[in-house]
Amino acid sequence: MYDRLSVVLEFFAHLVVLRGLFSVLAVAVTSSLVVLLLAYYLVRFARFAVSWQPEDLVGAPRNRRLADSNATPDLAPKEDHESSANHGGVPLIGTLTGSVCGGVPQRSVKIVITPTELFSEISEPSGMYPPEAVGYFEIRGSRGNSEGLVTLTFVLTDQQRVRFYATFSKFDIVILLDQIVAKIGDRRREFPDDA
Repeated sequence: MYDRLSVVLEFFAHLVVLRGLFSVLAVAVTSSLVVLLLAYYLVRFARFAVSWQPEDLVGAPRNRRLADSNATPDLAPKEDHESSANHGGVPLIGTLTGSVCGGVPQRSVKIVITPTELFSEISEPSGMYPPEAVGYFEIRGSRGNSEGLVTLTFVLTDQQRVRFYATFSKFDIVILLDQIVAKIGDRRREFPDDA
């Protein structure tokens, strides 16, 4: 009888051990899935955090064409050089679309910043500008708590105004100014909204 009892106990002991192993395996698999999901959502949120715009929170379309109320009325694109970013007098708005870590920021419009030329696909008037022609920077919409259009205008040494870039992201303008200053040197900055 003792032998039968020991056989039954050994059988149940193996079941208990197997049950414990399966429990540990189940916990390990569940933990791995949770870690993978957390990593996925963390990466997804990180991409959103870099490129978010206030419109993302209310569901408005991105890169929409809006009239810039801050644009200088006497500027018009050159007749012989049609602006690819101007559609019926309504400018395209630029946005950050990619990472700003470890390299050049990715934007929805083409921007070239070198020591010899400045170009923005959405500048008005359109064209390439030599850095030495830039007298100072004029930044509108960057101060205060309002969430609106922010524009970067170059005031050239001949007092011509070039609306170089427009965006809804103050962060985008700060990064763009850093890029420009790193390539062509610092210029005076004016904030007409404060007047």
